[in-house]
Amino acid sequence: MLTKDAVRRWYVVRKWTSLVNTIFVLIACVTGLALVFHHEIDHWPADGPERGRVEAREPLPLDRLLSIARAQRPGPRGQMVLNDPLAPESLYVAMAESIDALLAEAELLELRGSRHRA
Repeated sequence: MLTKDAVRRWYVVRKWTSLVNTIFVLIACVTGLALVFHHEIDHWPADGPERGRVEAREPLPLDRLLSIARAQRPGPRGQMVLNDPLAPESLYVAMAESIDALLAEAELLELRGSRHRA
């Protein structure tokens, strides 16, 4: 049987170890949320590149997609068209003056619901 003094010491030890472990669990939860919602965080408009959006009802030819992108961003040229496996209804057109500029900083146009046809 534990004495009253021993119970008090175990209570203090348990309380502080629980508080320390809670900090680690909280850090794991916060970083886990960032991993779970990385797709939504990537599309957060405050920090990401500016995106234009085009709604399409039917698949469009690739030339038409690029002309829509050029109409929205007349300066840079479309360097590549990307699709997102997590959002298959979306295509992204990477806009830049050259491929080197694209690697430095790309401007993405999201073409939602516009899968191209060959």
